Amino acid sequence: AKGQSWLRAIRYLLHEDRSSAQLGLQAWTSAIASCSSSTAWEQAIGLLVELKRRSVDADFRTVGAAMAACEKGNSWEHAIGLLSEYSAGVSLISLATATSTCSRATRWAEALL
Repeated sequence: AKGQSWLRAIRYLLHEDRSSAQLGLQAWTSAIASCSSSTAWEQAIGLLVELKRRSVDADFRTVGAAMAACEKGNSWEHAIGLLSEYSAGVSLISLATATSTCSRATRWAEALL
């Protein structure tokens, strides 16, 4: 089913025979972005955790994709957490996404931090 593309992407990434070097960051970013299209924000965060576990540095696109997933899932807490954890690697778009996520949840104080 079309709405399950994120699940196929995660299965592909986590297959035991594939190393991080074989996949490249773009594959991880694409999988995280597919999570945002289906509001699977928990899985997007899980992929970021897996990247860190594999010692792969996420870039601003990867973090932005995870933040977009948090926004679609109305998870303002995780969006703010990503801003805090990846503060050196976020873009203006990611900042706007975090602000939007907080404002949708009427968490204006957090949006201003």
